[in-house]
Amino acid sequence: MSESQEKASSRPGPSRKIVVLEDSFRVTEMTLPPGGEVRPHRHTWMTDVFYGLAGELLLKVEGQEAFRLACGASAEVRPGLLHGARNVGADEGRFLLVQHGGRYDFVEPSEDMAE
Repeated sequence: MSESQEKASSRPGPSRKIVVLEDSFRVTEMTLPPGGEVRPHRHTWMTDVFYGLAGELLLKVEGQEAFRLACGASAEVRPGLLHGARNVGADEGRFLLVQHGGRYDFVEPSEDMAE
């Protein structure tokens, strides 16, 4: 494991509260502690829509400038794009994640290369 992978894996991940769960649609309230992150990944079929509820998150999406997601802000990530988020604030970060458009999967970059 590389040093950067060790650092990434030592960051705390999100806690999740599933609000709606259907075959091709789900809504999850996610909470990230300060410094916490959602590891970079992509979805084959689903679109992610992020709605900031509290705190400040840095959303990184493949091919785009990093976006700061604060309370009241939203962002959309299309299927197939590598993306991840990190809480860059001093307080807990919360966001609502709406996923729609197909079957759920969570493909990490290392899994992409194995295919």
